[in-house]
Amino acid sequence: MVNKQEKLNYVEVLNLLIEHFIDVGNSVAGKIYPSNLLLRFGEPLAIKALNHIVSSQQLSMGLSFIHSKVELEKKLDFSSAAVLTRTALETYLTFNYIFVLPVSIQEKEFRYYCWDLSGIIEREDYPATSEESIKKLNVEKKEKKEIIEKLEKNPFYRKMTPEGRKRLKNGNWRIYKTWRDLAKDSGMSVEYFNLIYSYLSSYCHSGRLSVLQIEQSKKLSTQKELMGTLIQFNIIILARLIRDYLIYLPECNYAHEKNEVAVFYTDLYYKIGNEFTF
Repeated sequence: MVNKQEKLNYVEVLNLLIEHFIDVGNSVAGKIYPSNLLLRFGEPLAIKALNHIVSSQQLSMGLSFIHSKVELEKKLDFSSAAVLTRTALETYLTFNYIFVLPVSIQEKEFRYYCWDLSGIIEREDYPATSEESIKKLNVEKKEKKEIIEKLEKNPFYRKMTPEGRKRLKNGNWRIYKTWRDLAKDSGMSVEYFNLIYSYLSSYCHSGRLSVLQIEQSKKLSTQKELMGTLIQFNIIILARLIRDYLIYLPECNYAHEKNEVAVFYTDLYYKIGNEFTF
């Protein structure tokens, strides 16, 4: 348990969990896993989510832009942190959906190959001009055919409607599922997800709310308040990512359990994300 002397503020909690997750991941560094376990891309996907969270944490420390010889007033770029936070959330939900939630190998293969196929389809839209990129495109054409053949043998694919198959082959790996659906499936409170996703999306799409908050946040104290909210969002995302990573690679549990304070805050913020209500 965490005693009174060990209680941390949310900035300290985020720093603690960032360092802890790095330690947990490093505990199995260099280990090679058989390809049939379908673990490829899980590690870089988790790292992607962590990188977004770390960048948000760095923005929370404040930036000063130096123009010629004049240093402008220190700012907390909460608007960029909001964009990064939404991306971290979507990355976490992708990780959870593909590498954690499937209960059978057939379901895992279906989700994994749908997502894998979407990446190849996405790359097809990029112009291939160099000799290297043309070779890569030809290799991926072969890979695409092989993935489709695997999917066509999968029972989950066979149950799909023609429209669903069409959406998949157009590169939609979630088929009919929304980000809200993925959040609900992960166990996250739908009310909490709706709240933060709508808020974060306003910054991604330059909504009026985001512009209004920027207009009204000229004081550093106001910027700190807004950044504080984002830090707490990031803690919840990271706590969920850590919990899921332990399912993805159970060998990491030993490294996780050694840090009792990190375990406490991981479980606490995971629970908050699940049980948050208005």
